[in-house]
Amino acid sequence: MTDRASVAAELREITVLVESMRAEVGRAHAKEEEAAARLVDLSQKGTLPPEALSAAEGHAQALERRAAMATELASLEAKRTLLERLVAVLEGALPVPLRATRPRMPPPARPVSCAP
Repeated sequence: MTDRASVAAELREITVLVESMRAEVGRAHAKEEEAAARLVDLSQKGTLPPEALSAAEGHAQALERRAAMATELASLEAKRTLLERLVAVLEGALPVPLRATRPRMPPPARPVSCAP
């Protein structure tokens, strides 16, 4: 397999992983929002029943999971960008010296207020 073919194959694989990870981050964000809404709803009722702890734990787990997936997504996107540039260099479309750029980062998590 040539350099171009192996880079192209890896680029296709990473593109699939990026799209999959974006979907996972979206699902994690939805779970985070759901847990936050449940926690706010419980706190607005004036009392925090035993299920409040479960809601808070669910929210914390959703935040943690989304943060981990967002980090992985940023890493995959950066690798994909590097491979795309490598393909361009191999095809002669770009000069060899490249300037580093930062990957896009996901938006920060919204804080949850439990105050009534």
